Amino acid sequence: MKNLFHHITFSIVLLLVFSCNNDFLKDELDYVSPEYASIIISPDWDSQDYTIYCPNVGNAKYTVIKVPEWLKISSPSGQFTDGFATLNCKAIINDNFSEVGLYYAYMTLAVEGKGNRTIIIAYIIEGNPVINAKLTYDSSYNGRISVKNTGYGILFFYILKNPEWLLLTDQYNATIENYSVIVLRPNGEENIYFYYNSTTFISEKLFGKIVIESNDKNKPILELEVQMDLGNL
Repeated sequence: MKNLFHHITFSIVLLLVFSCNNDFLKDELDYVSPEYASIIISPDWDSQDYTIYCPNVGNAKYTVIKVPEWLKISSPSGQFTDGFATLNCKAIINDNFSEVGLYYAYMTLAVEGKGNRTIIIAYIIEGNPVINAKLTYDSSYNGRISVKNTGYGILFFYILKNPEWLLLTDQYNATIENYSVIVLRPNGEENIYFYYNSTTFISEKLFGKIVIESNDKNKPILELEVQMDLGNL
């Protein structure tokens, strides 16, 4: 679980996964102007580092000048390097946020020589996500992993490990990199496609495991057996 949450730094695009369900998204503010970067954080998580990105700031010092009252930051100032900076943060319990969902707020940074930058923050109530996954193959032993969230909560998952002879891609045929975290709301489903990676031929009969890490409290690690018989291709 520590590895999973360490890599939960999202772009605003991932936050919008939930925008189709107004009851599931809870705005703390009437209006938030999204710029450049965002953080998802839970009061159930320990204090940790979050990487933020602000294009066009380069190498510049910053000072945090405004944060939501429920967010604690270890240091109010720091340094951007090529547009990237690290903030050590911890959320504290806010009794106004009780239902499962994402509650938006923002912090403002004063960047030396660049003006202010707004960073979207989302306070999350995870609820009780439940992960289910299965493999299916076609006649060429290519296939897909169907991952579903059958609980009432927000599910985060990523591929912790897969055989080197498999190439994993998303629905748009983009390669899934290590620590690419996928977010699913209740009843959500994601298909991950896999193909034989011809650059890593080992033998005709291949066996291995695809290992998925998630925030399912009862099943944080899920292992799926995968095999290919290249002699039949």
